[in-house]
Amino acid sequence: MSIQYKIAEAKLNGSVKKALYESLEQPQNRNDVPDFIQNKFDVEKLEFGEHCMFKIAPRDVSCKTAIMLISGGAGFMPPNDMHFKTAAALIKETGATVFMPFYPLAPKATVRIALHYLQRAWSEILRDFLAQNVTFMGDGIGANLALGLCNRVNRKPGHIVAVSPMPGIGQDAWKETFIEEEKNDPILSMEISDKIESVWYRNIPQGSVDREVLCMQYKGFPPTLLIYGSRDMFSKSTDALVQKIGENGATVQILKKDMFHSWALRQNFPETKNAMQQIAAFIGSGTNLEKARTSDEKDE
Repeated sequence: MSIQYKIAEAKLNGSVKKALYESLEQPQNRNDVPDFIQNKFDVEKLEFGEHCMFKIAPRDVSCKTAIMLISGGAGFMPPNDMHFKTAAALIKETGATVFMPFYPLAPKATVRIALHYLQRAWSEILRDFLAQNVTFMGDGIGANLALGLCNRVNRKPGHIVAVSPMPGIGQDAWKETFIEEEKNDPILSMEISDKIESVWYRNIPQGSVDREVLCMQYKGFPPTLLIYGSRDMFSKSTDALVQKIGENGATVQILKKDMFHSWALRQNFPETKNAMQQIAAFIGSGTNLEKARTSDEKDE
């Protein structure tokens, strides 16, 4: 691992677990993008009732490809600067337009409410881009949502990139594994996992495909790239997810390192730059893709 990563992990020293849990108790609202995004890209705010989605596009470039970047935050927090820096890196590496949906959050919302909103956001993206020219990408709970959204919609995206997904939350079969793996995780905790289970997944059965990505069949899914770390308490359940996707006929690739949760979004690590390049190679440059047609058809 790089010296930058080793220093970052040493500084965490377990203290971030408490701070992260406290941020779930008092989540911050946000409905804007940082100045560095406004200054570098063409930004458009698309509003849907109480919620919105930002369209972030490279200037003076006609984009044929797009990425729907679904941020994590345990289902409680909106996109943060790490997600916007990732959006900027993705635009640099791929030349794609990035859509960032601000989906409904816990404690008011549940995963099903968020998925319904994301279906509406997907319909808006399809006005300007062909489905096969779009990549669903998310981190943490956002990765779960990217997989769940693909499971719900008829018109599938061209690719999926799932960064540090969180399979098995609240599943009885995985609790002992998570308790053991938490010892090596400098960021996530069982306390955080239990919070997600009790609020974000409330009143949703363990076997529901809306709740549990390990319960989906993955038939007809596009090529999927999973990026995660062995220092993540969900590492072993993600190994099982890789196997599940492959067994059901979808093409699956992995990028796994001995690193913590969502390492691929930390733009100050050399490993992250490599990950962005691999994502770009995975989804393709898009130069030979068919130009999108405007469509009013909904996919809800």
